[in-house]
Amino acid sequence: MTVGCLPYGGDGKQVLEQLRREHNGTHVFRRDGADSIVAVSVTANAALIGKSKTIRLTENLGLAAALVRNALLTYLAGMGRTVLSYEPMRFIARDDLLRQLPGISPPDWLGVRLLYEVAIRPVYFFKQEPLIAAVVDVRTTRMIDRTVRELMDDGLSLEGAYVGRRVPSEDVRIAPFLELVGCIKSRDGSRLRLTDSRDGIESVDASEVWPEKRVFSACLEHVFAERAPKIAELLEAKRAALRHGPTRLDRIKKTVDFLGSQQHEMAPGVPFTFGPLLDSANTSFPRLESAPRPVYIFNQTGSKTDTWNERGLTDNGPYTAQVFTPNQPRICVVCQQSMKGQVGLAPKFETTS
Repeated sequence: MTVGCLPYGGDGKQVLEQLRREHNGTHVFRRDGADSIVAVSVTANAALIGKSKTIRLTENLGLAAALVRNALLTYLAGMGRTVLSYEPMRFIARDDLLRQLPGISPPDWLGVRLLYEVAIRPVYFFKQEPLIAAVVDVRTTRMIDRTVRELMDDGLSLEGAYVGRRVPSEDVRIAPFLELVGCIKSRDGSRLRLTDSRDGIESVDASEVWPEKRVFSACLEHVFAERAPKIAELLEAKRAALRHGPTRLDRIKKTVDFLGSQQHEMAPGVPFTFGPLLDSANTSFPRLESAPRPVYIFNQTGSKTDTWNERGLTDNGPYTAQVFTPNQPRICVVCQQSMKGQVGLAPKFETTS
């Protein structure tokens, strides 16, 4: 692969961050060693930045992982998935557990969606060829896609709830993140008075902030009224089922199969695919070996040992049994090091009537 090389000087960190901000849709930048930055063009019309150099990806697995990560981000953003972070990559699927419950019609702004996490990294197994791995996990995330003003105008009381602003990401492919600004103390028209606020912010406009996820239960009660406790119980059962090992593994397998169903490109002319889950049936899987049992030592000379800790303690006592002073204390006190082994008695006082 042909890449560009730029110097990483005293201000290299700031230069690297600026390059990523300005070219995050067309290039991937990565620090290479102590004094160099590698720039890779990842779109067909992107110009080469820096001095031209040819490298082998098998000798630069960290760069290869960064290119795969960037390609996955572009792919997910193109599908309309909400991506929350870059490394590890966290994105929200369309599966909604709340809408899977029978007999209810939740509003569009409320839901419990599947949240996938994919970490792309080089993996070095012992005595195996290194590889690029996608480490996948799945859990759930609660969704409240409505401003505080919309919720309060609809009759929901949010006093005492924390709220935040949506801060845009430097990469347009990544969704804005919620930055908490404070706790609602009271409302005055369209303004919210705050307490426990960030940077001394006393008030904010209710239409410019969103609630923290901890008000999800209050939203359920507001929408479903007396049915809310039963819906919350069914919803928690759904979430618990997802955390169950076989169910969780099945979800991960389906995601890996979906990603592997087509070919992707790290850069123009450099294709890659996601393979199946790595398991013990694969020759690349690391060999499992049983570690030898530890040997426990129960005296200073090392003559009293055992491979079973409980039996060793029963037969020999603790390691300090022969040197602890006193050997069988009847009173335990906390004292200075110099007072070890001594017992102090409280003075007696006589009273007169």
